[in-house]
Amino acid sequence: MPVLTLTVILSGLAYMLIILNFYSGWRKLKVYTIKNEKFTTPVSLVIPVRNEEKNIPGLIRGIREQDYPGRLLEVIFIDDHSDDRSFELISEHISGIENFHLIRSTGSGKKMALQTGFEKATGDLIITTDADCHYSSRWISVFAGFYEKHHPKLMAGPVLLERNNNFLQRLQQIEFLSLTASTAGAFGAGHPIMCNGANLAFDRKTIEQQEDIMQTQYTSGDDIFLMHRIKQLWPGELYYIKSNDAVVTTGGQPDFRSFIQQRIRWASKSIGYRDVDTIITGMVVLLINFLFLWTLAGTFFEPYIFSFFIFLYIIKTLPDLLLVTAVSSFFRAKKNLWLLPLAQLVYPIYAVFTALASLTGKHSWKGRRY
Repeated sequence: MPVLTLTVILSGLAYMLIILNFYSGWRKLKVYTIKNEKFTTPVSLVIPVRNEEKNIPGLIRGIREQDYPGRLLEVIFIDDHSDDRSFELISEHISGIENFHLIRSTGSGKKMALQTGFEKATGDLIITTDADCHYSSRWISVFAGFYEKHHPKLMAGPVLLERNNNFLQRLQQIEFLSLTASTAGAFGAGHPIMCNGANLAFDRKTIEQQEDIMQTQYTSGDDIFLMHRIKQLWPGELYYIKSNDAVVTTGGQPDFRSFIQQRIRWASKSIGYRDVDTIITGMVVLLINFLFLWTLAGTFFEPYIFSFFIFLYIIKTLPDLLLVTAVSSFFRAKKNLWLLPLAQLVYPIYAVFTALASLTGKHSWKGRRY
């Protein structure tokens, strides 16, 4: 089995080097601390909304509690043809607030809602988030302060899951920590591969002349495709905000079916990737997860293959633990870190499944079938 041995060793080493590179990148990121600044940047906060009636009061309360000067901030809610009372609730809550606007999307889906919002936005800096998110009162100020200091084309911020005692939610929290850690590390290493539209900001002028910057032929990936285009055109001008004030928190999926549908939706956009860093990282991660399951299954037929499984588990877990521990310590989110070794056994199962399921292009999300 020299071919199997070589494949397992090389894939394991490749994965380890990628994660250690992310760890090095994380350490290179400088902590950003906002000072008492006199802001001058007009900001447009763009929020697509579909069927979020239970989150609307908290969403608007969180925005109104922002300490960024109201004269420099406009908030644009774009209703993506909600089936519930989202539109009516937003209308009620923002009535009489001059810089809050509610419009209906000119198309269908999150990308078209965002595009509608971008066309309406007048601020020099656009910030995007989701309707089910929460943030500190300094969140917008952190992005604006960083923008005025460094003038980047794009800024990504950390997204964490809110704490929950549900076991599925805890596993999701660990996964989100890993994604946040990899995102930050890749930015710090100078080769960003992903970001999260729940906490993203960019210069409005960078997207004005970019046709179909979010690649609307794919149902997800509004954030990553936008980032990839900016990375292609302005390499070196994309930053990650390493600050606890920049953190956005959101809830996990409530049940296993919703969780799997979300992951299939995320995976479905990968066939549209053209960024070399993202493709290589994705291929290595998928390969090691496939080998992880293959060696585990092969153990039942050839016991000696178990040694390959143990090798992959160790070489995958130790670098992940190093990276996730460092990031979770900074964001004070270590509560469920003990689940990481268990998550390493569970993650490859649904990672490989959702990758294969995404090839059909079929999934459901927020009451829509794609």
